[in-house]
Amino acid sequence: MSLVTQSAVPTIPQRSSEPKTSRLVQWVRAVAEARTRMYLEAVTNPATGRIDPALEKQVLRMMAL
Repeated sequence: MSLVTQSAVPTIPQRSSEPKTSRLVQWVRAVAEARTRMYLEAVTNPATGRIDPALEKQVLRMMAL
C-alpha cells in the first residue's frame, strides 16, 4: 500500500472575491494533477511507500519515448 495519499500539487481554494478561472485553466490544472498522481503511483514502491530510484528511471525513460 502506498503512503502517498495527498496530491503533490496543492489545490488552492478560490475565494469569492477572486475572479473565476477559465475552463482552460481548470482543465490544465486537472491534467497536471492527474499526471502527477499517476507518476507518483508508478514510481512508488508499494512495499515501502518510498520512491524507488530504479523504477523512477524506467518510468522517466518510458515517458520520454
